[in-house]
Amino acid sequence: MFLFANFFPPNYASISELIKLL
Repeated sequence: MFLFANFFPPNYASISELIKLL
């Protein structure tokens, strides 16, 4: 899911962290 997290800008860093948990 790292690729999906890369689509989010730095502002969504918290959201990307949640995605990494998945």
